[in-house]
Order: sequence, then C-alpha cells, then structure tokens
Amino acid sequence: KLCERGPGYGYFPNGAKSMLLVKPQHLSRAQEVFEGTGVVVTVEGVRYLGSPIGTADFKATYVSGKVEEWCKQVELLSAIALSEPQCAYSGYSMGLSKKWLFLMRTTSDIGNLFEPLEEVISNSFLPAILGPNLPQHLRSVFALPTRDGGLGIHSTPSQAEAEFSNSVQATAPLKELILEQRLSIDDERAGRFISDSKEAKSDVVKKKRKIQSTEKESARSNIPENERRLFDEISARGASSWLTALPLKEHGFVLNKQQFHDALLLRYNLPFQNIPLSCACGKVNTLEHCLSCALGGYVYMRHNNIRDLTANILLEAGCKD
Repeated sequence: KLCERGPGYGYFPNGAKSMLLVKPQHLSRAQEVFEGTGVVVTVEGVRYLGSPIGTADFKATYVSGKVEEWCKQVELLSAIALSEPQCAYSGYSMGLSKKWLFLMRTTSDIGNLFEPLEEVISNSFLPAILGPNLPQHLRSVFALPTRDGGLGIHSTPSQAEAEFSNSVQATAPLKELILEQRLSIDDERAGRFISDSKEAKSDVVKKKRKIQSTEKESARSNIPENERRLFDEISARGASSWLTALPLKEHGFVLNKQQFHDALLLRYNLPFQNIPLSCACGKVNTLEHCLSCALGGYVYMRHNNIRDLTANILLEAGCKD
C-alpha cells in the first residue's frame, strides 16, 4: 500500500532502509510477504535510534562494540590529560560522558557490559588527571556530583542500571498513553498526562538526590577520620564551582597543568610528587610550608591576585571608589 499510495503524497518507500524484526516462528511468513521489497527481515535484532532491540546476544554484541569504541576515546582523552588535564576533564564531564547516557536509558541489563569502560576510567583517566597510586576508597568519592565533593565521574556499571530504572519511571505516563491507542486525546486526558509526567519526573529527581545523599554518607564513612573535615569543606556550597567552569581563556578560567593538578591534590589531600625535601629558606618543605613561605613573594602574589580580582568585579558592578 505504501508503494502504491506513498508517491502521491510525496513519500517514496525505500525497502533497503527498512528492517523488520520478527519472532522465529514468523520468519518464513514475513520473508514471503516482503519478498522483492528490499526490506531486511531478521530474528536477531536491529538498531533503532541508537539503541539495540532484539535477542540478548545481539544486544550484548552491539553494546560491547560501542563500549570498545568509548574505551578508545577515554584512552585518547587520558593521553591529552597528561598535558592539559583541565581541558580533558571538561571534555569528559561535559562531552564524552554524555555519549553513553542514551544507551543506558533505553537498554536494560547492560551494567556488566560497561565494566571494561570502568577499568579504563579507573586505571587510565583518573590517574592521568590526579596522579598514580590513588587510594581505593576515593573511587566512590570521585563518582559523587561535584557539589557533594566528587568529580562527577560515575562508575559506569552502576550508572547504567540506575539510568534505565529512572528512564522507565519517568516515561511511564507516556508509555501508558501509547498503549491506550487512542485516535484522539481530549483536553482532560491531555491534562492528566501532563500532570502525571511532571510528577513522574519530580519523583525521579527526588529519588536520585536521595540516592546521592546515601552514597555521599557512605563515601564519607570510608574516608579516614582525619580527612572528613576536608570532605565537608569541599562539599560546601560553591566550593566546586571552579571544577564545573568551562576553561574559557577570555574569562580567565584556564588553569595550566600544574595549577589544575595541584588544586585536585589539595582537594583530596593527596601527596604531591617530586617536590624538594627542604625549602630554599632552609625549612622542611611540607605542604603547609609551601603555602605559607614568604620567600619568593608567592604569598603576596596570591594576595594581590585576589585583591585585583575583587577590584575588577567591583568596577564591573559600577563601583567607582
């Protein structure tokens, strides 16, 4: 019918671009009906809008292929992070990590297939921006949102299961409406759908925040007691704004390799590598001494930078004195 009537409406069917997924018992009949049309008939599976539909083997093969591709991209980003860690982190958190969200939200039971990606993130990307020999307990901290003291670098296997569950819950009102198969939707049903959708999305946000709060407390309990005060400080409101800011040079948001790397080490109380045992002033070169030694004028430079920044902000705000 489409081939007969479609051209009259400006629609020209192309069977080669169409795929029909059927159950095994219907394969012969489907091949008979669509013979000569160019439509590909299969019982294995198809890709639809970037998500696999079909058998478990087809789904596993498709997802594994995508994960392998993303692993290579994370490895490439890890290499970039050795010289430009801030750009690499921004590229990951605001770009690359969004690539697998759609697949996670539309495909069930694929958490275990993301384990290779988690290994690359833990063994290549995180050491590239933070340094080697990271404490194991910090992986759960890095998975937290930046506002909770983390880096927003999720554990992909657990993220996959959570994203699919949230997607099912958020789209439940739409699924219900589709299954009703109405020819038309009256105002009352449309209003109920909008209300149910808003409520479902709100419930998902509340659930996510509750889970994040639980994960935060769990991560905090695994941190050595003498470091929990620091964790509370970096979880304070606004303490992580510098992490989520894009490295835009015109706004002065760019940090060089040493600045970004050192800021992360300070954030998580990680040891600094390859620093002299003693300061040029003659005292033992501890982290606290590095931040307070007056030799070289770095303390005054930091003070003056903050002073000048404050003055510039006040000028932009219209203050003249």
